[in-house]
Parts: sequence; C-alpha cells; structure tokens
Amino acid sequence: MSRHTLRLRRPRRGLPALLGMLATAIVLSGCVTGPPAGGAPTPRLAAYLNGSFVAIEPADDSEIVLRIEPVFVQRWDLEDGVFMLVALRDGRGPWLQALYRLVPDRQGRAVVESWRFRDEALNAVAEPTSPGQVEELGLQAFRHLRGCDIAFTLMPNGAFFGEHTPRGACRNSHRGADYVWAQKTITPNQMLWWERGYSEEGEVVWGPEEDGYLFERIEP
Repeated sequence: MSRHTLRLRRPRRGLPALLGMLATAIVLSGCVTGPPAGGAPTPRLAAYLNGSFVAIEPADDSEIVLRIEPVFVQRWDLEDGVFMLVALRDGRGPWLQALYRLVPDRQGRAVVESWRFRDEALNAVAEPTSPGQVEELGLQAFRHLRGCDIAFTLMPNGAFFGEHTPRGACRNSHRGADYVWAQKTITPNQMLWWERGYSEEGEVVWGPEEDGYLFERIEP
C-alpha cells in the first residue's frame, strides 16, 4: 500500500453526522461567529480525526491506541481554530499526550499545529488527562511546537495528505534524534501515520523504513 493513499471506507456514522456533531458543538458553545461550513477543510479534517483508533505494532502484535476528541470548544471560531486533545498508548503502556489546533491557511489547506503541555510530566502519563481537566488547566498550560505544523491537502479521493515541511524543522530529541519527520494520510475511518526520527546528518535513528502505522477507527 502506498503511504500517500488509503482505501476509503464508508464511515460508520457517516461523515455528515460527524460534521454535524462538530458544528453543533460550536453552536452550543455560544460562538458569535457561528460554525464554519461543513465542507470547509478544517472542520472536515476535525471530523476525520475525532474518535478512537487502533493500530498493530508489527514487532510484537501489541495494540497502539489513539484517542482524539474535541476540547476548548468555546474557542472554535474562525480566529482561534479547532482544538483537539490527542492521547496515544503503545505497547509499553504510557499515554503520550498532545494538543492539536486546526486552522485554515490561505492556500485552502487544513493546518494542524502540534502543542505540548508546558509541564513535561503531563506529556507522558499512566492515564490520559480528561478534557474536563484540560479545560481547567487552560490553553496557557500548553506551548506550540513551532516548526512541527503539518498542512493537509484534501485530495481528489477525499483523503487528506500532509507532511512536515521543510524537513528538519520539527526538532525532537526522542531516542537520540535531532528532528522528526512525518507523513500522514487521513480518511474518515483510517490514518496512515509514518513518522521517523533523524540525526543531524539525515540518518534514520528510529521509526519504520517503509510506510507506517495503519490506524483503524474503532468508534466515532
């Protein structure tokens, strides 16, 4: 399977239902600007991302669980963007947490900004932080990892594709790397997540040589 495309599946609840749920959340939050159009790239990508997903670790057949859900809904307007809490647990157990902020750019793409907790102890925890707890902490508890944004283009087949550009901009010292580079293809029910760490010389320090983890939706 190419890392640039995925086989599209019929959404379990249907894409219109997910878009409607996201738009309703914006309306209920009292945003004076109202929800963006459901066909716009940013809310559409948010609908694709919202939910729980599972991938299989090839090395030991363990499950990697990914959960993405809305947060800071009161900020969902055209200026502040769409915020989503991301929690990932691999075979080693801990939940790795992050915050996504989705905003449109002038080229009509959906840009996903990567944010982390300022308190490093909260970036990897035994149990994921609940959206309610995140709301209490506030956006000031996070920092934007500049250089790690990914601009996603909506492809003719309905999938979103994006990657870190330029390569080397997303600095990351995980497992001795100097930077991380990722490519992601996202559809209503699947995510192909190919991410690798590189040394300053451009050598692969960690990550799969080909393709990446295929996350399948297990619930909306």
